[in-house]
Amino acid sequence: MTTGCAATAINCNATANTDARRVLSLLNPAEGQYVGNMDQWDPSGTQRYHGMALSLEHRPSRGMSMNANWTWSHCTGYFQGFNTKTDQTVTVPNQPLFDKGDCDTDRRHVVTVSAVALMPRLSNNAARAVVTGWQLAGIYRFSSGTPLGIQDGIDR
Repeated sequence: MTTGCAATAINCNATANTDARRVLSLLNPAEGQYVGNMDQWDPSGTQRYHGMALSLEHRPSRGMSMNANWTWSHCTGYFQGFNTKTDQTVTVPNQPLFDKGDCDTDRRHVVTVSAVALMPRLSNNAARAVVTGWQLAGIYRFSSGTPLGIQDGIDR
């Protein structure tokens, strides 16, 4: 186990002294040396969601319907753990607001397009018995990607 950093040390954030800089090692170095990486769970925090939803419906003929929906939104909140490597703790201990950013479920654009067509009444008796009353539908959904967090190294 390496010792902690002095105020004048050059390598205070080197990977060689990572364990010495952990919270338990700083509080009690004698016992903290036996504890390695530990996640810190904080149940506090909020998320904010702002969005606008637009919808368009068109019925070009009897028995056919087309719908299009677009949602433009943004979600922000406290540390969620998206794109993390192995350490899912807050960056600055006891300051969860430091890690405020996009929610890991944030999707800025969601577009859904659907169409429904009622199957026509056919003249052939056998085909009419099989096809009549059925509907043919299709749905396409597009959404923007997840937020991206750029990180370098394991210890933040």
